[in-house]
Amino acid sequence: MNDAILAAAAATKKELTQADAARLDRLLNLADPEGRVKLDAALRTLYPKYALDPAQAQLRKLRKEIKDAAEIAGTGLTLKSDKQTRAKPRDRWLTFHIENQSPSRTENPARFAVRQLTERPP
Repeated sequence: MNDAILAAAAATKKELTQADAARLDRLLNLADPEGRVKLDAALRTLYPKYALDPAQAQLRKLRKEIKDAAEIAGTGLTLKSDKQTRAKPRDRWLTFHIENQSPSRTENPARFAVRQLTERPP
């Protein structure tokens, strides 16, 4: 998997609950070299005792938690689902991405400014 995604995930995990950080680790372990995870594998791994609809609801909540934690951490990490909402989970993918980083509503503006100054190439 992409080193940038792994680094972003490591920083993002610091802003997640212990349970959600463990779920993120499990998803990273399922990901292929392109950062993709089969939806059915993610649901079975993360929520094995849930029926399909409640498992998908829990996964949507986790994706939001990851996005919110990434905004706080300033990593831009997201876990996107494909747009094939009518397809079966075995035919669908989740993909890790790093979004364009800009100041978020949750990040301290001073912290963002310092991060931008320190991350600029010489």
